[in-house]
Amino acid sequence: ADGKHLLTDTYTSAAIVVGLILIQITNIIWLDSLLSVLVGFYIVYSGYKLTRGSVGGLMDESDFTLVEEVVEILQKNRHNPWIDVHNLRTQQYGPEFHIDCHVTLPYYFDLNQVHREISQIDELINKSGFRKAELFIHADPCLPECCHYCHMSECPVRKEAFNKEIVWTPEIVIKNKKHFENELL
Repeated sequence: ADGKHLLTDTYTSAAIVVGLILIQITNIIWLDSLLSVLVGFYIVYSGYKLTRGSVGGLMDESDFTLVEEVVEILQKNRHNPWIDVHNLRTQQYGPEFHIDCHVTLPYYFDLNQVHREISQIDELINKSGFRKAELFIHADPCLPECCHYCHMSECPVRKEAFNKEIVWTPEIVIKNKKHFENELL
C-alpha cells in the first residue's frame, strides 16, 4: 500500500479537526453529519483503490500504460527482422517491471542471430529512458503468411511481396496471435 493508508488517516484526521473548528466557530451542528459522510466516502474510495491495486498485482494484471510505453518504444525503433510482436504482457512486482512477449523473426536465422535481435530489444527497452525492466522474450519463427507485412527486403525464402505496413498498437500486440491471424477476424 506504500503508505497510502497513512495519507488517508492524515487527511481524514485533518478533515475532522477542521470540521470541529468550523462547528465551534459557526455553531452549525449539521456540519458534523456532512463531514462524517464525506470522510466515510473518502475512506471507502481509498480502500477500494488500495484493494484494487493489490488484487491486480496478485492476479498478474497487465499495466496498460506500461504496455503503451513499450509498444511506442518498439514501434519507433523497429528493426526489419522484427516481423511481429504479440502476446505482450507487463507486470510490476514491487519496484521491478517484467515484460513478456513473443517476437516473430525470420525462421532461417541461426541461434546467434536470434539472440542478437532479442538482446537488441532488451537493450532498447532498458536504455530508452524506460524504467528498468526484466524481459522474457519468446522468439517465434516466421510463417509464409507473414511475408506480406515482413520488412526483410533481402529475404531468401519470401513467398509473397511486402504489401502491408502493420503499425504496432497496444490493442493488437497484447493478443496472443500473430498479426496475420488478427486480419482473419
